[in-house]
Amino acid sequence: MLLKLICGFEFPDEGEVIVNPRFLSSKRTFPEKFGVTINGPAFLANATAQENLLQLARIRGVSGIDDVREALARVGLDVGTKKRVRTFSLGMKQKLSIAQALLEKPEVLLLDEPFNALDESSVTRLVSELRAEQAKGTTILFTSHQKEHVQQLCDEVFELVDGKAKLIGVQAA
Repeated sequence: MLLKLICGFEFPDEGEVIVNPRFLSSKRTFPEKFGVTINGPAFLANATAQENLLQLARIRGVSGIDDVREALARVGLDVGTKKRVRTFSLGMKQKLSIAQALLEKPEVLLLDEPFNALDESSVTRLVSELRAEQAKGTTILFTSHQKEHVQQLCDEVFELVDGKAKLIGVQAA
């Protein structure tokens, strides 16, 4: 729910979520330069991974074939596969969702349970990619029930308690 509130997909019953105005255009409530994956992937089932990302790139007009291929490679999906998304395993769909979030080289990544359904090598790859994003200055906010991922990647750890975010840990820089 918190990620949906930050993106402007939902609105709070009370209180407020403040997004830095530099991420908002005057005509949109959805922040620009955000890479988002919430509630699992939703793609065109009869299209390939590359076709799905190209379609999204065309809609936004900011990415091309090279960016699509790079995003797919970063998450470990076969760039040239003709497999349709409907035949993908849950882990492959999760990777495609993360590739979509990375596609436009966002300044902020909002990832809902990004490690779900990933095998060990895919988790290792994703941790490496997220660290690379951190090194570039990308802000990453992700949810996880797996403490090892939180400990590996997070500078600050929050827990939602009674609908409020409570800081429970800060990693030494």
